[in-house]
Amino acid sequence: MTNQGTESLAKTEEESQAVYKPGAKRVSLDYIKSRIASVTYYQAESLEAMTICEVLVDNGYVILGKSAPLDPTNFDADYGKKLAYDDCIRQLWPLFAFAQREDIKRAELVQAELDKALPEITGTTGEEIGAQLAAIEQAARTYDKHPDARKCSSCGVYHDSEQPEHVRAWVRGE
Repeated sequence: MTNQGTESLAKTEEESQAVYKPGAKRVSLDYIKSRIASVTYYQAESLEAMTICEVLVDNGYVILGKSAPLDPTNFDADYGKKLAYDDCIRQLWPLFAFAQREDIKRAELVQAELDKALPEITGTTGEEIGAQLAAIEQAARTYDKHPDARKCSSCGVYHDSEQPEHVRAWVRGE
């Protein structure tokens, strides 16, 4: 949502991209920024040279970043905002990585439980159910494109008019 950030965040993202392996999971800077709902800055009343950045994530979680120069005479409000924002992003990065890893682990556990339970419940393995679901999805896609498509009595698949001759003849009722 926001275009803010410092060069160090861009450099971190660039370095991460350089070692990225295709297909590997990662949290990108763009992903983090896409999850930001709002950014608010405050100047601490007791410490005029301190900048506080409040980042509200789209799930309601709030992160606070801060920056302050060693010597208050070096205070620059815009630079302080950049550094405080950078602090927020650097705190969010591992949190999003943790959340993604939790999602992956949860999906693995659910799949393992399904793989154990399906044969007991249905007498069918997960692979067989997957094949059935694929056939249903193919039928739905075909029907969406060709509402007059019907299930082929010779092969059991829904076909449209671009299928082999045995199907075209069947659709014509021959």
